[in-house]
Amino acid sequence: MTSPRKTPATGCLNKLIFLTILILGSGILGWFAGKTWISLVVGVNEKKNAEVFSETSDESNLSNIKNEELQRKNNLRSRRRSLGLNPSLFITLVDEYFSEQYPSQKGRHLSNNSEDASWRKKWDQTAAYLLDIVASLSPEAVRKMGTYTKSDRHNWKQQVNNLHLSSRALSDLVNARFFQVFPQQKKAFSLDKAIGQIWNGMMFDTLQALQSSLSYEKLSFMATESNVIQREATLKLGEGRAYVLFLEASDRMKFDLKADRDILLSIYSPTGNNNLIENSQQYQWSGILPETGYYEIIIVSHAKKIVNYQFKILVNKSNI
Repeated sequence: MTSPRKTPATGCLNKLIFLTILILGSGILGWFAGKTWISLVVGVNEKKNAEVFSETSDESNLSNIKNEELQRKNNLRSRRRSLGLNPSLFITLVDEYFSEQYPSQKGRHLSNNSEDASWRKKWDQTAAYLLDIVASLSPEAVRKMGTYTKSDRHNWKQQVNNLHLSSRALSDLVNARFFQVFPQQKKAFSLDKAIGQIWNGMMFDTLQALQSSLSYEKLSFMATESNVIQREATLKLGEGRAYVLFLEASDRMKFDLKADRDILLSIYSPTGNNNLIENSQQYQWSGILPETGYYEIIIVSHAKKIVNYQFKILVNKSNI
């Protein structure tokens, strides 16, 4: 018997069948590989704290969590949404602060199992605390959180200079507010951390308050028609105020502040090279001024209650 003769048409048909089988086989293998990859990713993501706070969270993956906890998490998510806080930044912020509060949990993703229930509750409490702080910021400051950069801070410092205030004075006011709610950050604070975005938001709002004269006043003896200026005010927790006053070198000044001992006073010279008082509980200063220009008087509260203060400035001109 002889083999049937192959025609060109038969050869093409065989190639077509082979290619079809190859394509189908590749597709099936790709489907299985893709399914395996997705399962792995979902399996990892299910362990992340961020799951319930995502915009499209699937509560079917949280079957091990009790209704009370689900309600708690949903309340946190609703608060975060109403504030307009970026969800990714929110998770990073809470994870970062949580790990600092509880070092044993650093780098660990909490599971949905019952053994992690107490840690999940602490995580949620941390989230609620941070949301309370974020809620104290203006909507515009919150909306920009996650995008603040060194360039923004440079721009703000230039703007505050237009008020005859130094960047140091601006930082004093921001730090008073920030460390009031994050006292433990004094030891290892960095603007590169997620929590640095809250600090930036506070700086943004502080500048707005200064520019609108809510926490700023340009003093003048011309308004008093005397050589004495007196002021008094009330400070809330972490609040501060800034005053500037143009004085000349060789003028003799006496400054007296009456305040709670948790208030810190700074009197910066025009160049910052001959500051009279720096972040101190020293409330009196008397002497001959070293420079001509605008002196900055910065008063900030570190008290845990509302406090009052009053000060008196007496200046004798050098030409009198």
